[in-house]
Amino acid sequence: CINTAISTLCYVRQIFDDHCFELRRDKRKSETYQSFKKGANKDIDDILKWTESVMDAVQQRYLKQLCFSFHGDDDGRLLECYTFTFSYDENVSISFNNSTS
Repeated sequence: CINTAISTLCYVRQIFDDHCFELRRDKRKSETYQSFKKGANKDIDDILKWTESVMDAVQQRYLKQLCFSFHGDDDGRLLECYTFTFSYDENVSISFNNSTS
């Protein structure tokens, strides 16, 4: 899920304080991960709304590619870019690529 990927990236990069995340368990894989906590922060809520729109576009098979990037605070320089590419057959397939500067 895109929300899981984005929240994990933000958690690992320490973009938001720890109280903005909650530990969840993926029942299919018996793994745990940090997920955004709804209502913890306005920016988190904005990202959650955005990822809902992304998933809607995926369900309708409209979205081909999504780029999520981190930029420097001072100069806005691109630090990292994560590209999710979607393909649609019987099921949805997602490939993932990252680049850093």
